[in-house]
Amino acid sequence: MKWNLQKCRQKKWFMGGVYVMAVTVLAIPFLMGCGRNGSNTTPEAGNQNYKGYSNTVDTMELAEAVKNELGENYYPNTQMESQMLEDVYGVESGSYEEFYGEIPAISTNVDTLVIVKANEGCEDEIEQALVSYMENSKADTMQYPMNIGKIQSSQVKTFGNYVCFVQLGGNVMEAMDQGDEAVIRQCQAMNEQALNIIEERLKS
Repeated sequence: MKWNLQKCRQKKWFMGGVYVMAVTVLAIPFLMGCGRNGSNTTPEAGNQNYKGYSNTVDTMELAEAVKNELGENYYPNTQMESQMLEDVYGVESGSYEEFYGEIPAISTNVDTLVIVKANEGCEDEIEQALVSYMENSKADTMQYPMNIGKIQSSQVKTFGNYVCFVQLGGNVMEAMDQGDEAVIRQCQAMNEQALNIIEERLKS
């Protein structure tokens, strides 16, 4: 009886160990998250296209194309640090290969451009983080009047594995004299212009 009891305990210990090991193996993908396998991997590594868009264009190059096209009406002039991208916008460093973002040096302005090149499978996570930031900003009623239209017109859009946040508008003082709708129309038009520039570069 004593031998059988010991053997039974050993069998339970073995089965319990197998169960724990199986659960651990199954949980690894969830613990690692998107693209967090110790290396930065972009979708379809080795290919130059992903979902119809190039995945070899530098994010800084895309931002420069927007800046050059918008000219003096492009207000962001200070490069964003990766810590700010994570702390303020909620985009974790392990979810992307590279990013480029710019904000105004003057804190009373809100013009912002963020372009993130996502790691494999991380596009949705990054997009959700930026959308969450955008929605929280739109819900915040404590804004300077000249910034309300810019914030309400901000957009998040994804092209392949590039996730973009645009909150542009430039000089809205003349539009403000015509009312809120005029400001929103100007900001929406500038955001659409910026997104079109990015999309064209990624399709060329």
